[in-house]
Amino acid sequence: IAMLAATLGSEAPEAQARTKWLNGCALTAKAACSGFNLSGADLSSRSMPASDLSEANLSGADLSLGNFDASNMSGSNLSGAALGAAKLRRVSFAGADLSAATVGSANYTEAVLTGAKLKSVDLRFSILTRVQSGSITGTPKGLPADWKLARGYLIGPSANLRGADLRNVDFGTTNLTGANLAGAKVSGAKLSKAQLTGAALTGLVGRPASIPSGGRSPALAL
Repeated sequence: IAMLAATLGSEAPEAQARTKWLNGCALTAKAACSGFNLSGADLSSRSMPASDLSEANLSGADLSLGNFDASNMSGSNLSGAALGAAKLRRVSFAGADLSAATVGSANYTEAVLTGAKLKSVDLRFSILTRVQSGSITGTPKGLPADWKLARGYLIGPSANLRGADLRNVDFGTTNLTGANLAGAKVSGAKLSKAQLTGAALTGLVGRPASIPSGGRSPALAL
């Protein structure tokens, strides 16, 4: 028993020593670093899923190649940060400032970008599957093919636009394949050329200005 206790006692400090700390923030999974100053921090290749980084200062930080899946970055300052190839699935960026961030091929699957600042962000190679948005400010430098920004929403294939205010939006030839528009407000929206294959259209609110001519859905009846 004494030998076992000695072994356990010797392992704990070693495990603690292996934990990387920065300005009081433990750079591990489920890190509790809300409001911490991590400006310019090197978090590249770090595995910090399910962490609370809300309201944190991450301006100029390097998060590239890191795993931050399911983390809370709402209200955080990520301006000028490097996010290339980072795993950002199901991350909340609600109200976050991502201005001029370098995002590369970051994976934003099911991320929340409501109220985010995206000025000068190049999202052309990012994964936006089922991303949720609205009230976005700033003009991105680029978006993936088939995506557009309208009324503060990121609009494209598989986008989560449930309940979105899309009144008077001219969708043009936007690809909305697999998008969720359930309960969206579409009064005056021009949808005649949009691709709506597999899109969820239940409970639409309002009368669109135009709809596709073929294969009409009852939800889009004029």
